[in-house]
Order: sequence, then structure tokens, then C-alpha cells
Amino acid sequence: MAKAAAKKPAKARVSAPPKPAGDADIDWETIRADYEIGKRPLPDIALEHGIHYNKIIGRARAENWPKRGEVAEEKRLEIELPQDAEALAARLTKLIAREIADIERQRKTERDEAEGERQARRLATLVRSIDKLHEIEKAARLAKRNDPEADKAKRRAEDELIRAGLESRLARLLDGGGKGRLREGADAARAAAARQ
Repeated sequence: MAKAAAKKPAKARVSAPPKPAGDADIDWETIRADYEIGKRPLPDIALEHGIHYNKIIGRARAENWPKRGEVAEEKRLEIELPQDAEALAARLTKLIAREIADIERQRKTERDEAEGERQARRLATLVRSIDKLHEIEKAARLAKRNDPEADKAKRRAEDELIRAGLESRLARLLDGGGKGRLREGADAARAAAARQ
């Protein structure tokens, strides 16, 4: 019996961009940003810039870049949820700060409009969530009535300081404009609505 030879489908070859003439022609800032974010495979990053991925690994070791994905990786949240809303609000505030830092790092790399819109929606949702948590926290404190007045004032001052910092970072992102930055139109409206 003759077995029918099963042909494997041929892989589509992706043409590499032209090789840079020298090390000075390589956009190491963009390569490092992609490397640190850690979402794309090294061979893809290298192919995009016309170099071999071992060159990226060598540069990362020589310049002591952080491990792949370490910068963008969030510390895993504990499985147990905190029992009080204040701790949950603090964790959510830190999460928002990490999201903003992630977006600021990604400004160095190209990002399509859809990704920018997703990030703006994600930030708006996180900001709304933290506002709701603060309302719940306030209601819980009023119900207990056992918090000293000094602690309430201190918490309010800390909350305002954190909010002011987040608002200034969001404003910087929204005022950026141009390639790889959030659009000022719809995204600015979403962020403004989220701040209210």
C-alpha cells in the first residue's frame, strides 16, 4: 500500500527589514522598551529592527537591563481580599499608578489607536472603581464612628495627594498627542469623566 504523502503547509516567510548599517542606526530605546514590557517575543522584536535576537540579549546583559517582563509585571495580588475597604482602595490606587507607568513606558513604542482606547477605558474604569471604594469606605467609617478625627484628616490628605498625582500623570498622557500617545478627543473626555 502506498501511503499518501501528507504535505505540510508551507510557512509564510516574513521579509526582514533592511539591516542597519551600524550600531548607531539601531533604535535601542524602542527595542529596550519592547524588551522590558515583555509582551512580544524577542525574535519578533529583532526581526522588526533587522538584527538577530542574540544581539538584544547581549546588549541587555551588558547594560544590566531588568529581566524580560519584570518592569511591566505586576506583583501578584494576594488571593485573600482585605477585610476593609481602605486596604482595597489603597491596592487599587497602586494598580492605577502601575497602569499609568505602563502606558508611559509604552509611549516609546508604537501603539495603535485601538490599544490606546483600551488603555484609556481600563484607566477610566479603575478610577471609577476607586471612587466607589472611597464612598464605601466613608460610609463604613460613618457607621462605626470610632475613627479619631486626626486619622480621618490624615487619610483625606493622603487621598487628595494621590489623586492629584494621578490627575497630573493622566493630564500629561492626554496632552501628549502624536504617534504612540493617547488621542486627545474621545480619550480625554473619558479620562475627564473618570476624574469626576
